[in-house]
Amino acid sequence: MYVCLSCGSIHVQQKVWADLNSSSIDWDGSSDLDEYYCEDSKHRTTPVLRTIKTVNGAVRVEGYQVRDVAGDIHPAMSNNKSLYSLEQANEMLLDDTPGYWYLKAVYRHDFEGQVKMFKGKPRL
Repeated sequence: MYVCLSCGSIHVQQKVWADLNSSSIDWDGSSDLDEYYCEDSKHRTTPVLRTIKTVNGAVRVEGYQVRDVAGDIHPAMSNNKSLYSLEQANEMLLDDTPGYWYLKAVYRHDFEGQVKMFKGKPRL
């Protein structure tokens, strides 16, 4: 499965050309001008292949973390096992904390002891 290089999200999109009359997609996968977008981090990205554990073919993101390039957690996070909703994580990304922060999607089996800091679904 392809995931976002920045955050690991499976919600990556690719720009393609579609014929307006036939609705066929004109793309052979070999263009150097391909554009990719991550729906979770809201940025252009580079997709990478990653083996994702699935349950009946479904991938489940448990929550998100905000980390820097060294892997350190954002100061607003409780600890490195804390998971946040997409809305909470985006608030951390947009605050004025110095540094280069990125969104990391966390899946069910990424590590043990995950603690959800939200109620409901992670993408809401």
